[in-house]
Amino acid sequence: MRCNHQPGDYLDAYFSRVFHRGESVAEVAKNTGERSFESWLASSIHTVKDLSVERGLYFSGIILTNKDKEHQKIMFLNVANDIPIVIGDVVNWGTEKWIIFQKEKKVCETYQTFLILQCNYLLKWIDSNGHLQQSWGHFTSSLDSKVKENFRTWNSLITPQPNKYAEIIMPRQDIMRDTSFIIEEEAWSMVEYDRSSVPGVIYLSLTEEKINSIYDDVINNVADTDKLAKYEVVSSKEKQIFTVGDLVAPTFTITKNGKPIEIDYKLIPENKKIVKFVNGNLTAMKEGETSLIVQLVDYPEIYTRLEIVVGEQTN
Repeated sequence: MRCNHQPGDYLDAYFSRVFHRGESVAEVAKNTGERSFESWLASSIHTVKDLSVERGLYFSGIILTNKDKEHQKIMFLNVANDIPIVIGDVVNWGTEKWIIFQKEKKVCETYQTFLILQCNYLLKWIDSNGHLQQSWGHFTSSLDSKVKENFRTWNSLITPQPNKYAEIIMPRQDIMRDTSFIIEEEAWSMVEYDRSSVPGVIYLSLTEEKINSIYDDVINNVADTDKLAKYEVVSSKEKQIFTVGDLVAPTFTITKNGKPIEIDYKLIPENKKIVKFVNGNLTAMKEGETSLIVQLVDYPEIYTRLEIVVGEQTN
């Protein structure tokens, strides 16, 4: 039998086999390593599925404990190169929250390795605008020396502390230096922070202070509640009158700490037979009395009802 294969066919097949994992030594090593990680991820008893981060990304990873007894609270999270998690992300692992606070540097990265630390508190504070903020983080008191010493070694900017102090690591925030926290029914005041040493996270150094029985909400773990911004929707108690077919634009003022401000709000008609949105415009549809709810977009718990009357259309 005569063979019809041409020499070029053999060369194409040869080079296809040689270069199927890359055209350079580095590329071959990287692709081979990535495939090895895929096999490890599929077969390891340490693989955890259904991990996620707060911004809505779901993935699987291999989580390994730290063999160093002094750092048993720190674990290693290994994920594929195409998983776009970053330092500062909070990972949902079952019902637990773990913050990514460091990434291992590798010359040839065939998979990513992050250091994670369990979040033990949902921290709450009042920001410079008087708004309540919250974030998961890891709180370390002066009694927990092992984790504390590790943080303080990385963060040489932290100042010396009095006898009772604490530290927090959490995703990077814009936070004022005099911010206070309520943690474990104790008040803590921030004296220093570092948000430049490790992009994506912020380290806070705190000192204990006395509970303020008037302004510290110990039950809800919020300090300095007197600094909370007070929003109001102010309007006349008189019923506002419109005519069938009119665009409904009620009169009211939104204030913050007693001063008028511009802020996003939405109008919600309670009876859509009388008033409803038509092509994006709030329109009076038929005669009757009803209410409009004026609600702040960013603070939906702040709203008021405006009583309106829709009268008959006149010619």
